Amino acid sequence: MPARGVVDALRERGVSVPEDIAVVGLDNWDVIAGATRPPLTTIDMTLHELRWRASRRMSAMINDATTQDEAIGLSCWLLVRQSCDASFAGFAHWAAADVTGRAAQ
Repeated sequence: MPARGVVDALRERGVSVPEDIAVVGLDNWDVIAGATRPPLTTIDMTLHELRWRASRRMSAMINDATTQDEAIGLSCWLLVRQSCDASFAGFAHWAAADVTGRAAQ
């Protein structure tokens, strides 16, 4: 997770997270996000759902050459942890949105 390396590199340079700069990662790998100091705010892109849909789509294309291309929206979620300023947590309610831009319910 590159964001973990960013947090470590900033600490080595004397930059404080989140006091001096906020850091947000992408993919929400819990093992890394929770072990980062401070714990890393991340975007969970529901990769398990993406993999499942992609495999189903590929299977359909293999079995039916007439399958049409289509865009599929998947939800993603902002998981606010301590690598962002605490006041940022108040924005989490609107930050959770799917890739089509509709606010999550």
